[in-house]
Amino acid sequence: MRRKSVVVGVSGVVVLALVIFAVWPREKEPVYQGKKLSEWLTVYSRADHRVSLIETVNGMGHAIARPEDVETVRQAKAERSAASEAVQQIGTNAVPILLSWISYERPRWRKGIYHFFVPEAELRAWLAVEGFETLGQKAVSALPELRMMSTNVNRPETAQRAIRSLGYFGENGFSALMGVVSSGTQFKRAALDTIASAVRFHRLSATSEDMREATPRIISVLSDPDILARKGATNLLQIIAPEALTNGISVH
Repeated sequence: MRRKSVVVGVSGVVVLALVIFAVWPREKEPVYQGKKLSEWLTVYSRADHRVSLIETVNGMGHAIARPEDVETVRQAKAERSAASEAVQQIGTNAVPILLSWISYERPRWRKGIYHFFVPEAELRAWLAVEGFETLGQKAVSALPELRMMSTNVNRPETAQRAIRSLGYFGENGFSALMGVVSSGTQFKRAALDTIASAVRFHRLSATSEDMREATPRIISVLSDPDILARKGATNLLQIIAPEALTNGISVH
């Protein structure tokens, strides 16, 4: 009888939790043409991943061989373009909710089951990164908060996503990324890799005055105690100042 009471009690708690979840007010998202921001970003993300996968399999810069892949890429690029345009139309109205989403930090109790279940909040956190990629300079008002997030050692997942996002702001995000490199935190490698990616995709210039002024600081990371930071500096210097690599670590 006691066991039955316990089961009934636990079942009641579960039902109550489900009811609360169902009626609990969700964040109000901006809407464009009948779709919420998260829906547009999901369309963008899935289409972008389809394009990247097929182009990677075929080799970047090479013609896509199979006709069905050509059509898939054409459709995916059209979906990505439409989703990007929708997010651009939402514009600065997206910034507050993107900052809210990106700051999600996985609870410790959930880390053990993470391989089997990815919570919605985690998915939205990464959608926020793609939101900042899509908005670019339109989301410049987010820079102060992203800068603070990027060096917060108590919220490492948030910091990693903030660093990735800073790479989409061009020169405006560069000083914040160099602030991470100089911060003494464990995020130096992530910041250096983000700068390298921004240069490769022409969001930053390898020959700009700001980059030239930052190069000595990047060179100094070659003697950093953190091997990952040293590798990050080596990879970046191979792009912006290969002549400086006398003490760098070769990365294969």
